[in-house]
Amino acid sequence: MRLRPPLAVRAYARHCGVSHVAVLNAVKSGRLRESVRGGKVVDVALADREWTRNTSYSEAPIAIQEREAARELAASRAPAPTPGPAPDRCAP
Repeated sequence: MRLRPPLAVRAYARHCGVSHVAVLNAVKSGRLRESVRGGKVVDVALADREWTRNTSYSEAPIAIQEREAARELAASRAPAPTPGPAPDRCAP
């Protein structure tokens, strides 16, 4: 298994499709805790799980709520993954 190098906050923000300020706020508020060390996202998969588990879009602008609803719908309609090695990139 190949370890990925840590991502800068801005790179992780691009990965998530959000602003770097949103990621910094998530770190500051504790929504991203275990996956961030020294100002870098050291575990992207864990950060994605923390982001999903700890982020509520209920107070976000309507456009962001709609985007997240569309992502959830697309994920629910995606075919089940086939057994085998994990892909070599993080899923958004």
